[in-house]
Amino acid sequence: ERSFIRLTLAGAEDQIATILAKIAKAVVVKGMDPHKALSILGLWLATEIKKTITTGPSIPPELKDATKKRKGSSRALVDTGRLVDAISWEIEL
Repeated sequence: ERSFIRLTLAGAEDQIATILAKIAKAVVVKGMDPHKALSILGLWLATEIKKTITTGPSIPPELKDATKKRKGSSRALVDTGRLVDAISWEIEL
């Protein structure tokens, strides 16, 4: 488990529980396709993880001064954007 995932999940436990309750109700009561329902959760989580990386609190460990100078930024995990672009989800039923 990566720190940016753990940081996101720890800060969103209540929101995740609320979304799970809503999508479970949509599946059971309204007949929503389970794959679609879980995709809603996957999209939301992927978006939240991306926000954590790009604008959230600092992700440990703190960058060394030389790294900050080279990057021109104190933001960990954001250099080329490839990591953020690669964050997605997959549903297997």
